[in-house]
Amino acid sequence: DVDNALTDINATDFNLTGTTADITSTTLTVSGDTANVNSNVDINNALTDITSTDINLSGTNTLIDSTNTNILGELLKVTSNVDVDASLVDITSTDINLSGTNTLIDSTNTNIHGKLLDVTSNVTVNAASVYIDSVNTTIGEANTDILNVISNTKLHDKLNVVKNVDFDANLNVDGNQQLDGTLKVGGDTHLQTTANVDGLLTAKDNFHLTGTANVSVKVNVGSNVHVNTTAFKAGTGEGILVASNGSL
Repeated sequence: DVDNALTDINATDFNLTGTTADITSTTLTVSGDTANVNSNVDINNALTDITSTDINLSGTNTLIDSTNTNILGELLKVTSNVDVDASLVDITSTDINLSGTNTLIDSTNTNIHGKLLDVTSNVTVNAASVYIDSVNTTIGEANTDILNVISNTKLHDKLNVVKNVDFDANLNVDGNQQLDGTLKVGGDTHLQTTANVDGLLTAKDNFHLTGTANVSVKVNVGSNVHVNTTAFKAGTGEGILVASNGSL
């Protein structure tokens, strides 16, 4: 039992052995080049504050089990693989940068919420179905942008085209057609159903009609007109104008 103001032990080697060693002190300072602890360490205290220039944790396994774990600093650099198995990972950040050769997101459901999703790279979607639920969907920013659809396309609702439409291949329409403006056909025209034309109908080449055409104004045909029914009607005071080398 040493009761004194100062106990100074200056030794080349200091060996403290015993079944139990209890050090109770208001402040415990361990100074030296190296504190080498080869036994298990169990720290039960309210606060453990480690202030160091460099902290190196090396070992086969490192377990941090805590209700809340806060890592504060300017940079967290992880150079090893990261495997996160958790019920929730919440990242709240002003900017999130994911860069790498490959980025894989494998999830049953992936939800992206925000005001703007800006994708400036090429996008390839390989899926059985793609569902877009949006009040307004805008593709492209200028008329120089091109939307290429290589596969067949089905539209189950109304299609409203504000600008001109250019068809470079065949157009097949199975239902009735209502044209409120001028219709100009550069090649052969085949009508197999009822057609209501309120504007000018101009056909450059052969015009084939197997259904009913209700035309309120003039019909200009560059060459032959083939009518398989007698239901071709023109407006009062108007008629079918055929070129001089054509026939009706």
